[in-house]
Amino acid sequence: MSSKTEKIIEIKSCQQCQLDFSITDKDMAFYHQVSPVFDWEKYGVPAPMLCPDCRMQKRMAFRNERMLYKRNCDSSGRSMISMFSPESKHSIYHQDIWESDKMDGLAYGREFDFERSFFEQFEDLQGDVPITSLYSFYWQNSDYCNCASYQKNGYLVFASANDEDCMYCSYVNDSKNCIDCLMVHDSESCFQVVDSKNCFDVSYSRDCADCSSCQYSSDLINCNNCYRCSNLVGKSYCIENKQYSKQEYNEMLASGDLEKSIKTGYKKYMSWTGNENVLWDYINDSKNASFSFDCYDLEDCKYNIWFSRSKSCYDNYSWWIDAQNMYESVGVGNNCSNVLYCSSVFGPSSDIIYSMFGLSLRHCFGCIWLTNAQYCILNKQYTKQEYEALIPKIIEHMKSSWEWGQFFPNELSPFPYTDTVANDFYPLDKSAATGQWFNWSDYQSPAPQVEKTILASQLPENITDIPDDILNWAIVCEVTGKPFQIMKAELEFYRKRGISIPKIHPDQRNLDRIRSRNPRKFVTRNCDNCEIEIQTTYSPERPEKIYCENCYNKKLY
Repeated sequence: MSSKTEKIIEIKSCQQCQLDFSITDKDMAFYHQVSPVFDWEKYGVPAPMLCPDCRMQKRMAFRNERMLYKRNCDSSGRSMISMFSPESKHSIYHQDIWESDKMDGLAYGREFDFERSFFEQFEDLQGDVPITSLYSFYWQNSDYCNCASYQKNGYLVFASANDEDCMYCSYVNDSKNCIDCLMVHDSESCFQVVDSKNCFDVSYSRDCADCSSCQYSSDLINCNNCYRCSNLVGKSYCIENKQYSKQEYNEMLASGDLEKSIKTGYKKYMSWTGNENVLWDYINDSKNASFSFDCYDLEDCKYNIWFSRSKSCYDNYSWWIDAQNMYESVGVGNNCSNVLYCSSVFGPSSDIIYSMFGLSLRHCFGCIWLTNAQYCILNKQYTKQEYEALIPKIIEHMKSSWEWGQFFPNELSPFPYTDTVANDFYPLDKSAATGQWFNWSDYQSPAPQVEKTILASQLPENITDIPDDILNWAIVCEVTGKPFQIMKAELEFYRKRGISIPKIHPDQRNLDRIRSRNPRKFVTRNCDNCEIEIQTTYSPERPEKIYCENCYNKKLY
């Protein structure tokens, strides 16, 4: 499937899954645009050999967002929290060391060997250069957070920014005092909320905007004090879309007899606002963007997930902010441009190719863990003239070995597949994962040392019956059998709102929220009102009524 403004020029068969995928004229124009130039000669980026899904899976396998372990720093020996388990084959340094002047990545530099493949040499460098324990920046009292920045008093918050007093959240930004939320922005005091923004005191709800004191609801706009409602605008004191007085509403809630499940009504075929020539879902304020998910403010972009404020970028996962001309990268952002085939490179950076774990780089190729560096190859320093003379030779060498234009091989991921985001969206068992050369680990963190272990099914339902010393217990998840603990701030949150203690491990709760969202697959079906053909992530077998934008707006407003 391609945008109506694109012309398919080639149908290819994916080398991994064997499914067909298309290459369009605009795709080829983009590959030409991002191809690097040395000495006035352009070294073309080839069209991909894998389909978009398999390309995304490869990139996601290079990013661990939420699996944390206790281990010792391989430099200082001190205990720390890390995204690498104690059995990792890499040398892992505490993030403080990685950010300090104690670490000199150039000390690991080496000459390029034209008798060996590039990826083989990169793997050797990767085995020697230490890696940071976490990807968190500018945090305060938030040791158990990862891929998160500007966190204050956070606990198990991942892939988020600018939050305070949040717990068990992923992809949450500019929010405060939220627990168990996913894709929530500019919100406060929310619990079990998904895909919502600018909400206050909302719980067990999804797809809400500008709402307060709502529960078990979906698709609400500018509503307050609504219970089990859907598809309402500007309403107050409603239960199951029926209007009540304030007194009646409060009495019915106090009775405790109301059903406790999210009410879902009709849905718009795609969730978006403010777009022009856009194809996909949960993408806003964008222009000429397709096959991108959970994005905003994109222009001339394709195949991106959780990637925003960017222009002319293809095939990227995670991070955002002022990126341009980026291709086949993961965890790269914050004022980056002309970046190809990279993982975890932080800006401002430009003209970076096949590199990992870099900060503020310029003109680097095949480098790991360099900061404020330029004109480096395999962590070795060169002059500008030497660099620009050597890179074309390396690219030609990589072409001869069929490496140029391919993302890093699966086995070069520093993480086992089980710990990565890929496993959330493309789950594989051990045989399938290792059969595709993904890394695997059976490591399990030791059980917490606690005074008491209790099955989740044995917990009192009423929060008032929960004793203070539950903070010293381990609760055995009723789904996975994994133990987990309750934090003091978490217990206070539940008590204040009358919420029962969760019976499911935080990892499983997060996975349940992820899988409650629509799959990132388009299908063709008809609007359930006017019957016009639409492309949507809601399959025809789904129970919801799905409307085109025109019919949805007419019915909602």
